[in-house]
Amino acid sequence: MYFGEPFDVGNGITIHQPTVGQILEVGEEDFYGTLYVFISNPTTYRLQLWDLGIDWNKIKSYDLFMMLVKSVNLDISRILFGDVDFSGFEPYSRTTVETNEDGEEVTVSVPTLYNKDIDMELNEDNYTLISEYLRTMFNIFPKVEKVKGRLTKESVIEEDRMNLIAR
Repeated sequence: MYFGEPFDVGNGITIHQPTVGQILEVGEEDFYGTLYVFISNPTTYRLQLWDLGIDWNKIKSYDLFMMLVKSVNLDISRILFGDVDFSGFEPYSRTTVETNEDGEEVTVSVPTLYNKDIDMELNEDNYTLISEYLRTMFNIFPKVEKVKGRLTKESVIEEDRMNLIAR
């Protein structure tokens, strides 16, 4: 990362370190908006998730990414990922056989993303590697806030709503 070398995530995905000029060329706000699709966690979107009826405490970052991936603009993401078109990824369930605690083989459905046009899968492990690398590259580490209890959750959401209005 210190030398600006490309980083191979696997499955045909490589992360390139953008220059300041490239970021300014596409627009700083648009660039960081795209970047946040990859580095955000459920706390970042807790108000929006809550309004959709989803408890941010009970959703994984990868599940959030699966919801947001269609919004990735290729002209902007190209700076980081070359020609990988993330907007072409669709959620699907891949079945796999795993061994349970009793030593029995069971069929498990694993949620993942797949782009049939380029025959590429983007699984949770790939996503985790991408998000951690980009967080480190840009030194942006979104806070994680877990809250228990209905009243406490509603209080946090109301505070987020008031902060949004105050902006």
